Amino acid sequence: MSQSSQSETKGDDLRTTIQKSLDNHRRLMEEIERLETAIDAIAVARRRGRPQNPQTIIPPADVVDTAVLMDLKVNARFIHTRLTTDYETTRDWLARHRLLANSVTRPGCQQPMRLTKKAELVLDGEHVS
Repeated sequence: MSQSSQSETKGDDLRTTIQKSLDNHRRLMEEIERLETAIDAIAVARRRGRPQNPQTIIPPADVVDTAVLMDLKVNARFIHTRLTTDYETTRDWLARHRLLANSVTRPGCQQPMRLTKKAELVLDGEHVS
């Protein structure tokens, strides 16, 4: 085989390899576009539904450190003026200071529970709003 025919064969092989690479690239780009369209459709479907309830009362970063709890000074006046204003304020303060669990897991599957808001809260036979 002459040197020029070997060069032409190598050139043809290189063109074939490049063409195969381009075809693979084109197929991969089409697949990526199809997947992005599917992901966008899923995102739109999720936005249409009701938003999920939170899994914690307050963000975990807002829970006070144990050292701060050791220095906490609380008296009857503080409790009366700060904690009896409304349900959400009281609940958030208790969760922030680790006196109320900020999150709860399901006993069977150990998955975090989501918070649900009840229309009315009844304590000792009295309705609390």
